[in-house]
Amino acid sequence: MKRFSKIAVSAATLAVLSTGYPVPSGPVHAAPGQVPGPAAAPDSVTTPDTVAPAGQTGTPPVASAVPPTVPPTKAPTPPPNAISEKEAVAKVRALFDGLGEFPYVTAYYLPGDPRAGIFMGSRPTWDLTFFATDPSKFQGPPSEPPDTLNARVDAITGAILDFSRMNPAWTGDRQPDNQLALQAATAFLQKVGSPFRDQGLERIGGGGITQTATPGTKTLQWRFAVVTFSEKVHGIPFPQNSLDIRVDQFGHVIGMQIMHPFDSSKLPDPSGAISSDEAQKLLAAQLQLEKMYLTTPFHLDSSGQLQKGDRPVLGYFPMRQGSIDAFSGKPFTGGLSIPPNMEMNKTLSIIGQGQALQAKDKDTAARLVADFLHMDLSGMTFEEQTPPPDTLSGYHPRVLTWSLRPPASSPAAQGSTIAPAEQPSHINAVFDADTGQWLDLNVDTQMLRGKPAVLSMEQGEAKALSFLQQILPKGSQTVQLVWEMDGSKPLPSPPDWFDPAKDPNFMPEPLPVYTYIFRPLVQGVPILDRIYNVQVDATTGRIVGFTLPPASSPALPDNRDTITPEQAKTAFLQAQPIRLVYTWPAFGNQAAPQGQLVYEFDPNHPIQYIDAFTGKLAFFGGR
Repeated sequence: MKRFSKIAVSAATLAVLSTGYPVPSGPVHAAPGQVPGPAAAPDSVTTPDTVAPAGQTGTPPVASAVPPTVPPTKAPTPPPNAISEKEAVAKVRALFDGLGEFPYVTAYYLPGDPRAGIFMGSRPTWDLTFFATDPSKFQGPPSEPPDTLNARVDAITGAILDFSRMNPAWTGDRQPDNQLALQAATAFLQKVGSPFRDQGLERIGGGGITQTATPGTKTLQWRFAVVTFSEKVHGIPFPQNSLDIRVDQFGHVIGMQIMHPFDSSKLPDPSGAISSDEAQKLLAAQLQLEKMYLTTPFHLDSSGQLQKGDRPVLGYFPMRQGSIDAFSGKPFTGGLSIPPNMEMNKTLSIIGQGQALQAKDKDTAARLVADFLHMDLSGMTFEEQTPPPDTLSGYHPRVLTWSLRPPASSPAAQGSTIAPAEQPSHINAVFDADTGQWLDLNVDTQMLRGKPAVLSMEQGEAKALSFLQQILPKGSQTVQLVWEMDGSKPLPSPPDWFDPAKDPNFMPEPLPVYTYIFRPLVQGVPILDRIYNVQVDATTGRIVGFTLPPASSPALPDNRDTITPEQAKTAFLQAQPIRLVYTWPAFGNQAAPQGQLVYEFDPNHPIQYIDAFTGKLAFFGGR
């Protein structure tokens, strides 16, 4: 069985702009190393679960709360102060009233790795999987993903750190009602007990998981709400210490994860912080809005369901919302440094040639991919999957994957992947299942790691523009180069307190791949949700990855008689609250010596955009 999953955070704080990486609309400290930007449709609600092999270029699917257990080759012995396997199993059964439906259990003791630092892998744990039938008698692949419960128990304290259950009888494609989810999560929190002295509701997000049995075509889909309770210190939220509870549309609690990596007793006392009025002025100075089109507007209704707008909009979108140190008032970045030349915002003119990249069947698609990459795919293992259609746009992806597998005589373990040094281990191509349009290419580029770049960034840009010229509609086109990123350089630069000697593998060798992100311009205004992401191999100049928007695009309103940027900013500041929040900067598996208190625009009351014609505000929550 193969499991592909995507666990989502609040739609209020995270969006994915088809750039291949998440873009937070909130403060930089929310996710060090991510690029601040506007929020388009929340990936957690609108995008089908990602299907991609591990090690891909770009952003792989986020791991589920309890990843499949890989038993050690030689079982380690728990220390004398560890709880026994029997005690760990009893802890989980007691939480679920005995788990009589799961009489069988497998258990592995994992001693933990101190090198994991602030991550959960540093703790010794019991990894448990509960089964309805004897797992030793399984024969061949299942016809559908079985009903199991995975749990992880702290081997020293006996605390249940996380669990996940995906019951095939609980599938569905509807997002749970927020109030139902909150009631179920609150009741479960009282049952399991909070790890914090004080906590409060941080947010209610959403997500989904898709499981496909192999062989066969049966695919199961779950939707769930993610209710997050964060620790409170001096009455102030500390979201990095939190507890996530997942609730499905029927009210079942299907997952939990406790994140408690930081000692909150070491956080600074809030006395001496600047006033909220002063903080709002400083945050206002950092705020940047940009006038943009959104072809597919949306909002979330009171029950958490995605509602699509009826027409494209022209609005002012928050492009950058910083945060400030609550004591000094200075901009807060968590010690990270992002090169200023990444953000380009350069306008370019292109004469499109209208070349179609289309394939409506897998054989045609295979020829198209092979010709495009100048590669022979015949020696690779082929797999095709068709996830459910996108909730917002109706786009129906067909995902084609070519992977290199070891030959039968290879001493490598079954199922492992071996790739020649000069050939990618996998190629991922996504087509529109209805129109055949090729929308995404993702080629493994790890064989390039450590090689020097031959092309300059400017030469790579020319290669990316040449590719765009081929595929853009015929005639004169204007695009905006939004970002360019050099994979051969670390991004972002590590903070001063990061010690690379403690984690030598965290900063990998340079990867000579250039990434260019473009948006089309209409009447001089960029379109937020139409992104062209092009990746160029800096050693050869070949295109090794792209993300393209669907060919069709609705008519857009005229960019005339709109409010001014100043009026939009005033409207934003009048409606957007700020909050005090604790944060502890982290980079890799290491944490800063001290946590900090910051002011930020409250990400749980987010403004999506200000209508450029009326000045009215559009909220993610559809108020």
